[in-house]
Amino acid sequence: MKHLIYPLLLFVAMPLLLASCSDDMEGVEETVQVTFRAEIPGNIMTRAEAEGGEADNSAEVTTSTYPVNQLVCAVFENGTEIGALRQTIDLSKVTGENIEYSPALIKGRSYQIAFWACDKDTYNVTDMKNITRVAQCDAFTATASTGTVTGAFTQQVTLTRPFAQLNMGVTEADWNAVKTGFELEPSSTTVTVSNCYNVYNAVEGKGVGEPNTQTYTCTSTGSDLVVGETTYKSLFMDYLLVANDSETHTVTYTIKAEGEKTINESLAISNVPLKTNCKTNIVGTLMTGTAEYTITISEGFSADSNTVKVPAETNTDNQ
Repeated sequence: MKHLIYPLLLFVAMPLLLASCSDDMEGVEETVQVTFRAEIPGNIMTRAEAEGGEADNSAEVTTSTYPVNQLVCAVFENGTEIGALRQTIDLSKVTGENIEYSPALIKGRSYQIAFWACDKDTYNVTDMKNITRVAQCDAFTATASTGTVTGAFTQQVTLTRPFAQLNMGVTEADWNAVKTGFELEPSSTTVTVSNCYNVYNAVEGKGVGEPNTQTYTCTSTGSDLVVGETTYKSLFMDYLLVANDSETHTVTYTIKAEGEKTINESLAISNVPLKTNCKTNIVGTLMTGTAEYTITISEGFSADSNTVKVPAETNTDNQ
């Protein structure tokens, strides 16, 4: 009789076991690999004329050249980063033109992928939603949205500068007039700009908090600044996180010589156009007599500005 009971109990329990296994299988989430294939055209050296102080910091600065040598890739779901999927790619070790970032994502969910390329010592990217600048340098960024993941796919992303570049320069005659007439040679220029940020959110692609007035100080190198067909002597160059591309800004500048001798102080220029990924030049006679200047803005940066692209194959599986 005992021999009949055990098989009977097993027979009765079998549907329950099968149901339990079925429930467990339904709880398993399937992951798929998503590939971002990165292409970096030419070399990625980015030349910065001056290493500026942090925003709201007028500390003395030095001339420097930085490479863009790392690409930080981060995955966010519902605004929260999935830390295990972050990858920092050392661009100096990349061979060929392509690099790949291939996180494993769960089917049925939606994600945002944030990218930030820079020199590793110039931006604090611990929090991709609150990126702060350590030193003045170029950078490139992009955000990609996966939509609901239904299968493996490859997506194209192009990284662009999140900044407006502001250049200020004077004619050689203006430079020499100060140098010979007053025995002063520009050594630094401090610029205050309205409606800017000093923290950037790479996930949302915009500045953090309320825009305010930011102050930057750069070495006045006197190096060539070519605008159109005219060559000027550079006073200032920096990258600014502007608040709104449709707004104009007020730029106030102070030029000093060695020994903190003031050449010009707190001169304001209003209605200056500053746009993301564009270059604005303010050039003319900014030091002697009545300031006469020309403001030009060019869409994008020059061809040798080394934009970083992350192109990929056509997405065929996640439409």
